[in-house]
Amino acid sequence: MLLGGVQQIWGVDWAAWLLAIATAVVALGIVFAIIGVSETRKNRHGEIAVEFARRWSEPHLVESRKLAKGLTAKQIKKKYFRLKDSDHPDYYVMQRLPAFFEDIATLEEYDFLDLEWIDSLFRTVAIQRWEAWEKTVKRLQETDPDAYIYWERLIKKLHHPPKRRWRFWRWRIRMT
Repeated sequence: MLLGGVQQIWGVDWAAWLLAIATAVVALGIVFAIIGVSETRKNRHGEIAVEFARRWSEPHLVESRKLAKGLTAKQIKKKYFRLKDSDHPDYYVMQRLPAFFEDIATLEEYDFLDLEWIDSLFRTVAIQRWEAWEKTVKRLQETDPDAYIYWERLIKKLHHPPKRRWRFWRWRIRMT
């Protein structure tokens, strides 16, 4: 019997029930897709963490850290520009450390890395190294305004840590 344009059999609106079931199936599909994307992002962060931990311990970066070890910000700046002006091979070695943090900061800037993740793994060392290198970077920016801008932006963000996130089931929701 046709009542108001809707087919009803035994008093049940089957079209409405089918629509409700189809909507529930689509909603479940969306939930599983979100979970899959979240898991993929976690895997990517894990791979990147391993890569940056490996790079931090690599002889090339250790050598760069040794060149600036124990130096004040003023001494780093003086040494860096002295090496640069003489085109000494250690100039290129010294560049590795700020380049390391610029790489991390660039990945964060373009949403390949999560700020909360960087905050938990690199916050202290990134801020300490920035404080040691800030004078050098500022002088570099006099002639190249884009020099290490992502590292500088990252440090500003790390001085104001991201809001805590709360886990809800298997994915995260930002607290507002």
